[in-house]
Amino acid sequence: MGLFDKKYCDVCGNKIGLLGNHKLANGNLCKDCNAQLSPWLTGRKQMTVQDIIAHLNYRAENARVLEMFQETRVVGTNMQVHIDDVHGWLFFTRSTDWRKANPDVLRFDQITGADYQIHEYEHQTAVEVENVAPPPAEPPVPPAPAADAFGRPLDEYGRPLDEYGRPLDEYGRPLDEYGRPVPPPPGPAGRPTPPPPPPR
Repeated sequence: MGLFDKKYCDVCGNKIGLLGNHKLANGNLCKDCNAQLSPWLTGRKQMTVQDIIAHLNYRAENARVLEMFQETRVVGTNMQVHIDDVHGWLFFTRSTDWRKANPDVLRFDQITGADYQIHEYEHQTAVEVENVAPPPAEPPVPPAPAADAFGRPLDEYGRPLDEYGRPLDEYGRPLDEYGRPVPPPPGPAGRPTPPPPPPR
């Protein structure tokens, strides 16, 4: 038998195109029949024509079961699990038109175990903003007033200064370099001079 001899499907009898042949253990399978096989089927090349015919009969019955499928829950995003709690059925598929895809329907009691993985995704959105001034590195400090309400000049800490340039406390007493009140000079009979009244 030559390489380019005509081949026919041993299941449906249709002519097989040049690149459409799928080998079986004892025959050939066309691409249309091959497309009807379960996506979970393995070992096709070791299967006989009779095995494929029995499998396609099962696939036809599976399509009839799907017509009765009452979807109550869907789990997943890419590969989804469709669940029918009414009949106790489920199937796995990536297809949005699952009736046409004809995924294999399983009973709940056929599930004996499962492995699962958790995938976490992070999504970041970049927003382009134009003509926006950058925030200041530090909040601005308002300038201290140059004089108090009585016209006395102020030092860098906002304290009024006397005529000698010494800072004054809230009672108008001069302060030394350590911020302590300067004791007044002694008055009559060696008594200290009382501090002046606070300004009004």
